[in-house]
Amino acid sequence: DYTTDTKKYELKVGLMGDDLETGDFTANEWKIEGKGFWVIDSLNAHSGKYCIKSDNVNHNQYTKLKLQLEVLADGPLTFYVKTSTEANYDVLEFYVNSMVEQKWSGETSWTH
Repeated sequence: DYTTDTKKYELKVGLMGDDLETGDFTANEWKIEGKGFWVIDSLNAHSGKYCIKSDNVNHNQYTKLKLQLEVLADGPLTFYVKTSTEANYDVLEFYVNSMVEQKWSGETSWTH
C-alpha cells in the first residue's frame, strides 16, 4: 500500500517589473496621483526605447507615480533614474513599504 501526500508550492523565477518597451503603462497597474501627469518618453531613454517622465509641477504641488508589486523573496530592486529639478526644493523620492529609500534633487545624470 502507498500513501500519497500532495502539497502545492509556488515558485517565481526571473525579473519582475516594467521595461516600458510596450510604449505605454499597460504592462503593470501604474497609478498616477497629484497635479502633474506622467508620460512615456521616447527621446531621453537610458536603454531601450522608452523611459517615464513627469510633467512640470508648480510650487506647492506634487505628482506621484505608484507601482505596487508583491515580492515573494528578498533581492535587489534596481532601476535607472535621472532628474531635472529645482535643487533642494523639488525632490524625487523613492518609497518601499511607505518608507523613503532614496531621494534625488537637482540636475543629475542617469544613475543606477
